[in-house]
Amino acid sequence: MPKADRLSQNPRILGEGAPESPLTAWIKFFVYAQEPAVMSQIEHPPVREAYSALQHISQDELTQLQALARKRALMDHRAMISEAREEGITEGTTRGGANVLIRLLTLRFGELPAGTAERVQVATEADHVRWTERVLTAPSLEAVLE
Repeated sequence: MPKADRLSQNPRILGEGAPESPLTAWIKFFVYAQEPAVMSQIEHPPVREAYSALQHISQDELTQLQALARKRALMDHRAMISEAREEGITEGTTRGGANVLIRLLTLRFGELPAGTAERVQVATEADHVRWTERVLTAPSLEAVLE
């Protein structure tokens, strides 16, 4: 915002005697919303309407609480999405590792005994890493999975 504010004050951008642009009015709103003297000079109707709404919210305690509750809900929502994304990435990595390991075991030792693929699928990522390291050097499937 400081850079936008400097640009909005630049006469080369505004032109000498040019009316205040909507961009300049919005920049002033975001930078100077707590300064009534600056805000009273803004003429752009949407910004004046936003400032009026901001004043209304600021004066009414219930509206402030509702705005705060909405802000918290949005933050919680973003946090939940981020957490779900991380869980999805972890789960996808684990599934992918399991699938690669099953393919390697099958290529190395032939058809896997019943239940082996399921065992690999439900194993931890640490198990997958350990077993993948053993798959090329272990003499048997049992030696890989021990």
